[in-house]
Amino acid sequence: MSTPDRAPGSAAPLGGVSPPPLVRGVAYMLIGNGVLSLCRFGAYVFLAKFADANVLGVFDFASIALSAPVVLFFGLETRAAFVADARGQYPFGAYRMVRRLGLLAAALFFAVVVPLLAFNVPEVSRSLFHPSLLWLMFGVCAGRLVFQLAEVDWGVYQRREQLRNLGVSNALRGAAVIASFAVLLPAGRWLFPDAGPAESGAKSATIATWCYVVVWLAIWWFLDRAAVRSAAGVDLRWSWRQVAAVARHAFPLGLVILILTLCDSVPRWIIKKHTLEMAQVGFFGALKVMAMGASFLIVQVANAAANRLAIRYQTAPRAFLRLAVKLGGVAAALGAGLFVLTWLLGRPLLRYAYSPEYEQYYPELLILMAGQGVLLIGAMFGFITTQMRRFWVQVPIQLIILAATTVAAVAWIPDDPLRGAAWTAVVRSVTQATLYISCVALGVRKRFSADGESAG
Repeated sequence: MSTPDRAPGSAAPLGGVSPPPLVRGVAYMLIGNGVLSLCRFGAYVFLAKFADANVLGVFDFASIALSAPVVLFFGLETRAAFVADARGQYPFGAYRMVRRLGLLAAALFFAVVVPLLAFNVPEVSRSLFHPSLLWLMFGVCAGRLVFQLAEVDWGVYQRREQLRNLGVSNALRGAAVIASFAVLLPAGRWLFPDAGPAESGAKSATIATWCYVVVWLAIWWFLDRAAVRSAAGVDLRWSWRQVAAVARHAFPLGLVILILTLCDSVPRWIIKKHTLEMAQVGFFGALKVMAMGASFLIVQVANAAANRLAIRYQTAPRAFLRLAVKLGGVAAALGAGLFVLTWLLGRPLLRYAYSPEYEQYYPELLILMAGQGVLLIGAMFGFITTQMRRFWVQVPIQLIILAATTVAAVAWIPDDPLRGAAWTAVVRSVTQATLYISCVALGVRKRFSADGESAG
């Protein structure tokens, strides 16, 4: 039986499964991951209301400055590499094994480094006023590991464009986060009546963190892992030769994500160094998480389009260019809308979502939102660059971005930590957007030139 010809640049997911329309897939991603983003923001809200600012600072520091660079580097972005492998060069099993070995290495790193950081570095140990916060740091790191354990399996959803499954998975994770913090943080004073407010907040935050980690692990085991194992057309086999080849292939992506996360980590480390307390890190983290909400949405839009971007770049460059321009427009529109919304509602949002103490940082929030609007564009074109399989070129790009971020942070943060960190974010955003837009433009130009030479 003959099969109908596939239009150039159309998606060809695993197992012959026909993808739903991209708009519907984006909607599933936006809903599911929007729920996760809002619930993460909700965790910061409950920490700000029911725990000491130092507790919020430790939570944010462990999440962004400590666990993110380590876990994402060792994970080698194998999900993105798998989705970009439109020709099926390596089986999924090899990508998954690389991720699992990387996460094992990250877990061993945390087992050694977290206690050293907590008890042997004076700046940090002075803020960890109760042993519960050591376990809070471990819990945040464990959550990052469990999330990345499931994340590689989502590559199968993307290749099949079964984005509803991905959205449901993340929505369930968000529900676990908000349920844990909404129940346990307000109940802290009753659960620990003999402890002061700071200590009860630390203990309840630690228990809440470990609760959602356990639920996340169950979601992966019974939902994502089970779906991948039962899916037709997914090759779970692997060999050490394939694992080594995938690791070499994805290594530049690991470097890129390491440098990228260091751009978020550096301001927090410098704030900590110059203020000698976690509270200022907590204030900055509370502002930054508001700005980051749109980033999660942009990531999901890009993930929804990833399979089509990868295929169209190989088979239909003009269709690829049209889709890339549309995605850039979505990022720009979302950034502009985010800034206007913050300008109108930022003050009451800080006052009522967190506490009146946070309202004084409204100017810093506006600066962060302006920078975030530009960063959305840079992040989108960075994702497009990955789907073009331009991996190594991103290493010098990210090194330039990190250098610009570090110089700005060192120059501005010591005099005014939060204002300086906000302007540092703007410098980072402008640098990233400029470099990645240029990279995509040059790549598309070379692709058109190569097609012209082939036609000639």
